[in-house]
Amino acid sequence: MGKLRDNREKYNISEKELKRMFKDNGVPSWCSSRFYYTMFMPKGIREHLNKLLYIALFAIAVPALVLLFLWHTAFSSFHYDKKVLFIIVIAAVWIVLFIVLYFNIYVRTKVRYYETIIEGRKYRNAIRKEMIRNKKQTEKQ
Repeated sequence: MGKLRDNREKYNISEKELKRMFKDNGVPSWCSSRFYYTMFMPKGIREHLNKLLYIALFAIAVPALVLLFLWHTAFSSFHYDKKVLFIIVIAAVWIVLFIVLYFNIYVRTKVRYYETIIEGRKYRNAIRKEMIRNKKQTEKQ
């Protein structure tokens, strides 16, 4: 149990160092999150698959549920052809807004703070390697 606690403390120290580095360089704190690195700087098959999952969720599933709700409520009195037209327009606008938002965040963060974010990726990789190594050591014992 002592080794596990020490490993968690090392992980927390590395996370604190990462957050301090971002703060010192004026990078928004949410840019050090796992979600940010998955969306804007994926590494490895797992992060790429997570990115595809997030995109499918935000660009397809959420608008599909909203449009389904609108189909049965707000558009219920419309003729079928008019419903389809409105749904297509709303879906196209949603996708365009999603793409614009994605690239806006990309340009305002990754391009602007590139060096710090690259350094943050190195920290994240080191933390991940340490976690994997510790997991293997605890499984052997």
